[in-house]
Amino acid sequence: MSRSRPSARGRSARRRLIADVWHENLQLDEALAEMIGPFPGIGRGGLRVDGGAADAIKGIQGIVGLARVPVTRPADVPSLMGWMGAVNSHDPPWLTAILRSWEERYDAILVALGSDTMRLAVRRPPVEGDEVKTSAELYAFCTDVVDMDDNAKELAAGLSATRSWMFWWD
Repeated sequence: MSRSRPSARGRSARRRLIADVWHENLQLDEALAEMIGPFPGIGRGGLRVDGGAADAIKGIQGIVGLARVPVTRPADVPSLMGWMGAVNSHDPPWLTAILRSWEERYDAILVALGSDTMRLAVRRPPVEGDEVKTSAELYAFCTDVVDMDDNAKELAAGLSATRSWMFWWD
């Protein structure tokens, strides 16, 4: 299956989606805003790592079920299912827009969805030097990835070697 690249207009709209939420979130937490700084932009995926999605999800524990959802892109699953796991933060169409962007840039595909959790297999981790940008995107998508770990720099440091991303919403 071939995917066309999104237009510059589409990339710009997705960047704005992430930046807007970034600013909203940081208005609520001055200390975190000071630590992280201004929105750094969006990251780029690097070269595809060896192995497929199966290799990327080997370390993921706790997947106990499987649903077949008729979509052409895994990013569309939350919207199609009406998934409300992040209802206190984002609606499914917003999540889908960001997931599509990550499919295109990081070859990150949705592999698990719980009542309030989501896991992605990342087949093209961020290029070296873009880890801070990518961590900013992950924070905008799900503030708990930083709020619970309490260290945005730590999150950024491991991203180029990470093969899966996990999100949870309270």
